[in-house]
Amino acid sequence: MVIHKRTRLTPMQLMEVYTAYFRENRGVSGLAREYHVSQPTI
Repeated sequence: MVIHKRTRLTPMQLMEVYTAYFRENRGVSGLAREYHVSQPTI
């Protein structure tokens, strides 16, 4: 799989974020802090 060099989150991390946000009802700001990215990236 080819991933763009400026990609902030890997496909696996995106799945983790999706699960945490929608199934565990975690907030965007906490997820952004945990993954060291900005809130719009989440």
